[in-house]
Amino acid sequence: MYSPDASLIFLHKIPSPKIDFLMRHRGMLTKDRIEYKLLGMGKFKKERILWEVVDPLKRKVKLTAGSYRHIKECHPKEAILTEKIKETIKLPISIWEDKNIKEDKKVWYYFNEIESEELNLIGIEKPYIIVIVKRIENEFRIVSWYVYHTIGKKGATEIWKKEKEEKKE
Repeated sequence: MYSPDASLIFLHKIPSPKIDFLMRHRGMLTKDRIEYKLLGMGKFKKERILWEVVDPLKRKVKLTAGSYRHIKECHPKEAILTEKIKETIKLPISIWEDKNIKEDKKVWYYFNEIESEELNLIGIEKPYIIVIVKRIENEFRIVSWYVYHTIGKKGATEIWKKEKEEKKE
């Protein structure tokens, strides 16, 4: 599929001064960490890492600009919950792994409760947030998040659960 900005989206393995100039001119090169995603046929797509956090399984989980763009377009109400998403990755209630997918395309689901203030803020009644993480090129990346009605996912099994906090008297 051709887009008017194709010269800006796809980078060849061999550096191109024209593409570099156009990207600098359009403000696409920044001091932020830049990564390239292999698209096939020797072309790469630029993926900027917005942030990364470590989960309870000691894996670095990253959010890319492309994934955040998807979330803003497909789940606009939930897009404002970025701090809650960081918290969900760091300290989830539960982590589930999809067993029905090949090893190189595994998916993990991180669950957390949404506080009542946050529910009122975004106008949604479902009490949980689900964050979907995939392994892409040996890295763990958030691909989406949205509100969900329960903890658990059909076809997945729980691999980690938060220990219940004991009440101090």
